Formats: sequence, C-alpha cells, structure tokens
Amino acid sequence: MVCARHGCFIPNALADLFRGEQQKNLDYILLKVIEMTSLDPEQGLLIIYDIICQYFVYLLLRIGKWLPEGLDIERAIDLFHVHAHKDQCFFRYATTFVPGAGAVAGQILESLWSNLNAISPMARTATLAHRAEILDDHTTDSNYKVMMAMPNTLCNKWRNALKVSLRVDKAYLDFSSTISEAKQAEWEAQIRAAEARRSTDISAMDIYGADVVTFQNAPTAPSETQAGEGSPVEVWIQYALDVEEKQLEIQDKVRRLARVQGGQQSDDIELARNTLHSMMATLKEKQVAAGAISAELTEEQQKLHEAALVTDEVEFDEVVQDAIPSTVINDHMITIERQTLILPSNHNVKGNFSPTELALRQRQARREISNIRDIVADLSFQFSAVLRKSPRQSARGAAQKRVKHMQHELTHHARIYTICRRRLQELGCPEDFLRHFKELRRSDLKASTEILQPNMPGSTNIQLPWIWHTGRFFTMQDQAWADDMAASTDTATLLECEFNEVCEYSANFGVAVKRVHWLRARAQMQRWHEEVLLLSHEMQWTVRFYMYKARTWEDSMSVGGVTPGAKAYALRQIDMWRKLAVGADALFSDLTSQYESPM
Repeated sequence: MVCARHGCFIPNALADLFRGEQQKNLDYILLKVIEMTSLDPEQGLLIIYDIICQYFVYLLLRIGKWLPEGLDIERAIDLFHVHAHKDQCFFRYATTFVPGAGAVAGQILESLWSNLNAISPMARTATLAHRAEILDDHTTDSNYKVMMAMPNTLCNKWRNALKVSLRVDKAYLDFSSTISEAKQAEWEAQIRAAEARRSTDISAMDIYGADVVTFQNAPTAPSETQAGEGSPVEVWIQYALDVEEKQLEIQDKVRRLARVQGGQQSDDIELARNTLHSMMATLKEKQVAAGAISAELTEEQQKLHEAALVTDEVEFDEVVQDAIPSTVINDHMITIERQTLILPSNHNVKGNFSPTELALRQRQARREISNIRDIVADLSFQFSAVLRKSPRQSARGAAQKRVKHMQHELTHHARIYTICRRRLQELGCPEDFLRHFKELRRSDLKASTEILQPNMPGSTNIQLPWIWHTGRFFTMQDQAWADDMAASTDTATLLECEFNEVCEYSANFGVAVKRVHWLRARAQMQRWHEEVLLLSHEMQWTVRFYMYKARTWEDSMSVGGVTPGAKAYALRQIDMWRKLAVGADALFSDLTSQYESPM
C-alpha cells in the first residue's frame, strides 16, 4: 500500500497475496498502515482500491473492532479502473466526486511496481527473509528518491494546479451564468446533502447522474411565433420570418423525400406548398400595409443568395449527398419555397426597416438556440433512458421513430438559426451579440456525453458546447422572453410512460442536462481548489520534515559514547538536511506568495 499523493511506500504495508487477492490480506495491510503511520482519527482515511465497491461492503464488520475510535474511512476507485465498472460506481467512487480528495488519479502503485521489475527474478527464488530484505531495500530507496525530488515535484504540481484551476473556474462561472441563481441554490443544497450522507449512504451520490425519464408521446413545445401584435412594420417582418421558417420546413421535407415518387408523401409536400402560397398572399398584404416597397436584387446579390441556400443545406443535412437528385438542386429557384422574401436583410426593400428586423432576428436567434438545446437534451435522454432500457422491442421501435423525427427537427432548427445569424450579419448586428450567439457547427449538436456515456474515460473533463452557455444574459433583458423561458422550465406534466408507470416529465430537458454538467463542473472546480490547498500545505510539511530530520541527527549526538566517526557522519547528515530545508524554503517562497515559511 502506498501514498496516493506522491507514491511513497508505507512501511510494513507489503504483503504476499497468497491464494488469490483475498480480502483478509487487504484487511491485514490496512490495519498495519493505520498502526505504522500513527493515524489520528481526526485526519480521516481515504482508501483508493480497484474494487473498493465490493471490498468495503463488510469491511467494518470484519475489522471494525480494531480500528481507532472515531475514524472516518472514505473510499474511492482510481480513475483508470473506475471506467470498467458500471455507471453507478462512477458517481459513487470516482475520485473526482469525493470531497477532500483533491486532483488525484489514484493509479500510482502500478507505476511503482514497474521500477521493481528488475528484481523480480531474484525475489521470486529468494527465501522469505531474503525476499523481505530485497523489497524493503528497494522500496526504501524509492521513498528516498521521492523525498529528495519533492521540492521540484511540488513546484511542478503547483504550476499545473494553478493553470488548471483557473481554467475550471472559468468554465464553471461561464456555465453558471446561464443558470438562474435560484436553480443553482437548489442544486447546491441537493449536492451538499448528498455529500453529507455519503459516508452512511453511498447511493446518495447518484445525484450526479441523469434521472429524467422520457417517452415517445412526450409533448413538444410550440415552435411557431405569433405575429399579430405590434406596429404594421413589426407585424409584416414577424410574419415574413414565419413564412421563411415554413419555406425551410418544406425544403427539408423535399430533400428528405426526394427519392419518393407520388403517394401520400408527395401529397403532403403539395399540401404544404399550397399553405405556403396562402401565406405568401397574406405576407404581400402585410407588406403593403407596412408601406414597404420592394427593390430588385442585383445579379451579384442574387448569385450570393442562391449559393448560400445550397451551402446551408449541405451543412446540416442528415441525408447522404447521393440521396438528393440533381434535379432538386437545379430546379430549386422555381418552387415557391425557394423564392426570396422581401426583407431588409435581403437588400430588396426600400426604406429603413433594418432596426425592426434586427430586433426580431435577435429574438428569433434566442428562441432557436433554446429549441436546439431542448432537442439535443431530449435526444440524449431518448438514447440513454428509452432506447437502452426499454423492456420491449415495440417500445424501442417507437423510440427510434421518435429519435429520427427529433433529428429532423434538430436539422430544421439548426438551418433556421444559421440563416437567422447570416441575416443578422447583413443587418449590421452588434459584435457583442454575435460573440455570444456564435456560428453553429455539427459538433455543437451532439448529444450530451455525460448523459449517454457517464462513465466514459475523460468524461469528467468534457465541456458543453457554446449553445449551453448562451442565452441568459440576453434573455434577461427581454422580460417577455424571460417569462417564456421561466414558464417552459418550471412547467411539468404528469403522463403515463412506456413502462405503464406514472412519471414526471419536464418540457425542458435542458434543465436536467444542465444540472448534470453543472454538478460535474462544480466537482472539478472543488477538486482543483482542494489540490491547490493541499499543495500549499505540502510545501510547509516538506520543509518541516527536512528540519525534523536535521534535529533528529542533532539529538543523536547528545547520546553518550558517540565515536568521532559517528559524530562526523551525523554532522554531515545535519548539514545535508538543513541545506535541503533552506533550498526548498527558498524555492517555495519564490514560487508563490501563498507559501508561509515555517523557518
């Protein structure tokens, strides 16, 4: 057994695991560790073991009567082996989620054994006494090397800890800025309560997982915008945005069903086009009422508009390229869903209507990012809670259909947002807004890894795409939109799920996804804060230990009958330890002002 912080072998903590890795062998080693280190119960003890989830179950029943009274034992699994366990072990035992553990991986014993491989042939054939001497000699040498290199090791760890701590702090604060203070306070209270119960009820740490249940009949939030209020100009432009979204909807449907000839699907497209014809006529009336006069596009503007349409289709298309007949692309300007609307951002209207469209486009961008977040979150839960856990094939088939429909919806809203942002640039939108509402990429639309694969290696360091960090600053300035967001977040409906159980369904899955990521960001931040604190104390402990060793050799000379040779050796040891203490103290003092010299 070794120290997880720096890899020092603990005296009398080496034992032969005869007849397999039996728990009684580990029990003996643990009791010897507590005895040899003079562990104070107030310090507590953290055990990091590959199979601690099984080893710890009856540990107190086996050796509880020999443990110091009042000793709290915390348990964890190293970050290498925990990913081979089931998901609930990750939340319960990963060092990332253990309060007070600091930033420790726990996988250090194997690296130390690799240095002892050279002596394994000799130790294998040695007698019991000789084997003990060999191992003691080499492990003591390993500890000595670690001790000599401790100042430089701590300096390197300190620099890295500060750098990572600043990064995780920024990630946590940026993410927290998108969540209401009330919701953060609620989650903080929940996680504090779970951590307080951790020692007696380890299942409390399951709060780090996603606990939302979804099903295929879940209600979806309305996506269309009401365009009947405001001035004639606002009514016209808002209705034009609705018509534009309808055009994109038909374009997506045509491209997905391009290979289907005739039948109900073609009838659906024609019906949608007839509806769009009616909307176009209404739009013309609203344009006249607003006093907007159309202007002809230049040839260059028309070419740019056509190129943007094709480029945008390819960017978020979930259908392979060869599934789109060339006739669809070649003939795209003839159909009504390809017609250019009369809007200031298209540079085909006379008059100064740009400020009105700019305001409405900004509102549209906020709404679409919210829609995209909800769909991505819903997809995450559909994959994890329905497709993987449905007890019947019929349920999985229905869920797959819903997932496919949601993917189409995600593509549709991504195209709306992309075109909206392009129009904002044409309207001269302030850079501050565009900096928060960035260009959308395919990678931003991926389902949450923390929901799909919570125990995937490296998942604790994964950060959410920018779409999850954007929106609150701007939406709080728009009270109506803020009210809409609050309503969609807090509204819950009781429905009957696929497993014939009554479960609570939230219309906004983004809240559950944000909770998972916020809790992980908080855990990362706290572990690195603990790491910085531990390192600052370890600097003092290192110097104090060097000073203690010097005093120990000084005391050895006070014993009567010391020979001149022994005295000379003691003086040399005193000089060495004092130099180590002074050198380490100077090194730490130059490194950081947070270091308090014990000299």
